[in-house]
Amino acid sequence: MSDIFFHYNVADKWDYACRWLRKAWGRGLRVGVVGPPEVLQTLDTLLWSSPSLRPTDFVAHALHGGDAQVWKASSIWLAPNAAEVAHAAWLLNLGDEVPSGFEQFAQVVEVVSDDELDRQRARQRWRQYKASGHGLKLHDLLQQPG
Repeated sequence: MSDIFFHYNVADKWDYACRWLRKAWGRGLRVGVVGPPEVLQTLDTLLWSSPSLRPTDFVAHALHGGDAQVWKASSIWLAPNAAEVAHAAWLLNLGDEVPSGFEQFAQVVEVVSDDELDRQRARQRWRQYKASGHGLKLHDLLQQPG
């Protein structure tokens, strides 16, 4: 059964996702990232040029529909649905809905900004995950040491 981690009170969702993926990549984690195509395209761009990443940081990743060899060699995959990244152990959800097929991942990470609409959508996802019996864990960024 999947463990679901809600990282909340995130000031900048894009910045946080880039930094989280940099850490995951550095640890050798296999991560699928799901969300709408425009979100994935923005994340793809930011993983190459985000001000939150140092110029020497490198986050090897592949965008669904891109080069097949890059996709095969990557350990971080950006795709519109979980079925495309089923080979990953972790799932980072950047969409507004609970991703179909999330149950096949050992860990699911939800990133929740301090925007009220984003919080409302996250509460709905929380209720859906809880109703399906999955373990839920909170990670409050406001409670983290400076």
